[in-house]
Amino acid sequence: MLDSLNIEIQDKLKPVDDLTWNEFFKGHCDSASMVELMQASGTKPVKLMSILVKSQNKPVVILPLFLTEYPLLTSVMPDLSDNLKKILQPFEKVLNNILKIKVLGIGFVEGEYGQIGMDPSLLLPDSQADLDNIWTEIFKTLKSMAKIYKLDLIAFKDFTDLTLKELPEKVRSDYICANSLPFCYLNINFKTIDEYFNQISNDMKRYLKHSLKKSANIKTVLTENPSEAEIETIYYFYAKAVSEAELFFGQHNKEYFQNITKTVENAKYILFYLDDKLIGFDLVVINNGTLVQKYIGFDKEVGKNYNLYFRAFIEKLNLCLDQNLNKLYLGASLEETKHKLGCKLIYSYIYFQHKNPLVNKLLSRLKPMLEYKSRVAKY
Repeated sequence: MLDSLNIEIQDKLKPVDDLTWNEFFKGHCDSASMVELMQASGTKPVKLMSILVKSQNKPVVILPLFLTEYPLLTSVMPDLSDNLKKILQPFEKVLNNILKIKVLGIGFVEGEYGQIGMDPSLLLPDSQADLDNIWTEIFKTLKSMAKIYKLDLIAFKDFTDLTLKELPEKVRSDYICANSLPFCYLNINFKTIDEYFNQISNDMKRYLKHSLKKSANIKTVLTENPSEAEIETIYYFYAKAVSEAELFFGQHNKEYFQNITKTVENAKYILFYLDDKLIGFDLVVINNGTLVQKYIGFDKEVGKNYNLYFRAFIEKLNLCLDQNLNKLYLGASLEETKHKLGCKLIYSYIYFQHKNPLVNKLLSRLKPMLEYKSRVAKY
């Protein structure tokens, strides 16, 4: 039985040492050094925080948190009729400012699935009473934070079927559940690209081979030491992609891209050059036998003309084969395309609750408009 529970609200995402973090978040795509970099470089306009639960001064549970403002109209716009979109478009920025809500998110803001960090001993069957006590204190703390930070909404963001098991029944019973973006991964169960081609449809095989021919003049460079000029272009591509995204919670500062290959083990850039001009990048990290795609960005027109997304995909497969990796993790978004490339999907969910019961009821009614709609059938 755990004694002397102490709950701390920390002004940092990673409140423990690397060894403890990696033990508590075992199997997560982001290592402790990656989380440390996110914390050090900052994500605008998001405040990264955490709740640290200790027993007898020893960490037992970590809740990664982020504090931000979210424009509700962003979620609703895709479901509106074309005529209504045209009417609202000139006023979208104004309406987004009016309809912004202050959100405390439990999970990770920058695109990976949600998870609660736990001492492995708490996952044993005889630890349920301890977990119940811990969650009672955590919910008290969340309620207190709602008052301190004047929150409108608390959300458990992007939890998967597996990581949902870490959450208490209270979340599933008291919070509204909405579908979020699925995460995509490819098992590297082949030894050559030709073997991979034999696993996908003939149409996709032809398209990938066509993309390779089309991009034959594109030179690739694998590097852990990009120049300052390259970083400037990389950040331009990244920031442009964020500005054009329908849905995003935050944007990394340039320091993230400057420092990732210096501070995160096995972080690499795949750079794409056409006539000595940098036209795109793919930022990847090797972690626990998996190649994790963090960010990808291209000159929009050139990328389309040369099918660079698919060329980049083949480059990642080659890197997996060269490094004897067993999985390629491609994150969220574009799941229909990734599914056609042979990826499996990990579905995720957001559980949220508004402070106002009437607004909460309204959001529950609006859930079909607010939640993500995947084009890939779940089963």
